[in-house]
Amino acid sequence: MAPSPEERKLAQRKTVHYFGYFIPIVIIGLGVVGLIITPTGRTREGMIVVGLLSLGALAVGGLMAWWHSREDYTTPTVALEDLPLPEQAHQVRRYIWTTAVATALFSAYIAYNLMQVEYAGARNVKTWFLVADLYNNFGFWPAVLCFPVLGGMGVLALVWKLRSIKKSG
Repeated sequence: MAPSPEERKLAQRKTVHYFGYFIPIVIIGLGVVGLIITPTGRTREGMIVVGLLSLGALAVGGLMAWWHSREDYTTPTVALEDLPLPEQAHQVRRYIWTTAVATALFSAYIAYNLMQVEYAGARNVKTWFLVADLYNNFGFWPAVLCFPVLGGMGVLALVWKLRSIKKSG
């Protein structure tokens, strides 16, 4: 027997509620990892700083998980499609600007790191595995353009969503 629409909505709300524990669990995990690596520090001051930051991460993650556990999963969550059309358009415009700014910042960071390797003769820099792999296999420009292209595709998808919202309203 297929679940009723009400049961389906309740199951979706439960899923969204349980997914809300993801960020607190990640923060607690970072705190635990920090506490594990604290004794391997080079200096005493560094070990103290890492230990305190790890304890802070444990406390913040635990507090976030506790706050989230007090929420009622039967309370409906508001999705973008549940909002009125003008509010949907406003939210999508905010997403577009956020995506564009984040793409520009991350692209500049990647380009700066790769330019250090390419032109300044740095032996190694810290960058993402995908970018490093593209640089090693295809060269400078594909690695530099990787993140702007992905961000541009995200912005185009959001613009497409904004156009569909404007057409329906």
